[in-house]
Amino acid sequence: MEGKSFAKLAKDCSLLDKKLTATDVDLIFAKVKDKAERRITYKQFLAGLALFAEKKGVSSDSVIASVAKSKGPKLTGTKAEANKFHDDKSLYTGVYAQGGPSTVDKDRVVDISQTLDRSGADVRGVKHEAVGSKDDHKVAGVFEEEKKEKAKKPKIVEKSAPADSIEAVFSTFSHGEKEIDGKTFAKFAKDCGVINKACTATDIDLIFAKVKDKAARKITFS
Repeated sequence: MEGKSFAKLAKDCSLLDKKLTATDVDLIFAKVKDKAERRITYKQFLAGLALFAEKKGVSSDSVIASVAKSKGPKLTGTKAEANKFHDDKSLYTGVYAQGGPSTVDKDRVVDISQTLDRSGADVRGVKHEAVGSKDDHKVAGVFEEEKKEKAKKPKIVEKSAPADSIEAVFSTFSHGEKEIDGKTFAKFAKDCGVINKACTATDIDLIFAKVKDKAARKITFS
């Protein structure tokens, strides 16, 4: 995680106050990261949360609980300024005054005999009949027919057979190895439907950090 994301997390989780300012967050980030690095690991992130708690004068658990309640980054956007030529439809002219090209041309039929034959250069996959005479050839519903044909074909959903044991599931996610990392542990939780409102993805990460050995980056089956 980079410093910008670390600062945004502190803000979005309402951790900032008079005791823990935005400047403090930047200083804590610089303190927990390695000197040559511009990002921090998950272990360093937890160390940063502990320093948050120390700065605020509260327990680490309360800070972690605040972060655990987060549903991810809060995204905000800016609203475009009003433009009368775009917003006021009474000012529209030409084909746009009648509803736009899609409305005006809705029932329009194209006579291919009156157009240049570009079937050889068509890269959109539209099927045209060969133009051998001046008879009218009308293009209508080509794509609709293809959609109907595809809709008739049943969708085949492959389902994997249930595993014989939990250890077999572990072996599948670890690809036969004796250990799995935090990313795989999180994927297991998601794929097995463990994650919900009560047990979030953040909870899964905290649980992984709790059960693994301090110096280890992976966990065993036990």
